[in-house]
Amino acid sequence: MPIVDPTEPENQEPFSSENVPEILSLEIRFAERLSMFSKAYETYKEHKEEWLKEHSGEYVVISASDVAGFFPSLVQAYNAGRRRYGVGVFFLVMPINASDPLADAYEFGGVKASSFK
Repeated sequence: MPIVDPTEPENQEPFSSENVPEILSLEIRFAERLSMFSKAYETYKEHKEEWLKEHSGEYVVISASDVAGFFPSLVQAYNAGRRRYGVGVFFLVMPINASDPLADAYEFGGVKASSFK
């Protein structure tokens, strides 16, 4: 069986009404994941100051507004998230420290991520 390169135009399926449900399904799943990320990140921001008092230096696992717990290492936090939520459910693992890695770490075109609302 020959190897087919899907990036070559002759091997790409044209856009048609037949593949609209698949495209919409991908968009819906992306929107759901983005919503879960937003909820988890909002939960992190809402509770970060109180968590700093008792859990500074640890990692928190959050899915939407559900907090799975606090862990001493990133690996332990990730594994706990997988055990609790399984595969296919979005969860966020965040360090509990004074800086916010999502707001402070990246700049896109000179605009800090923290300036996005």
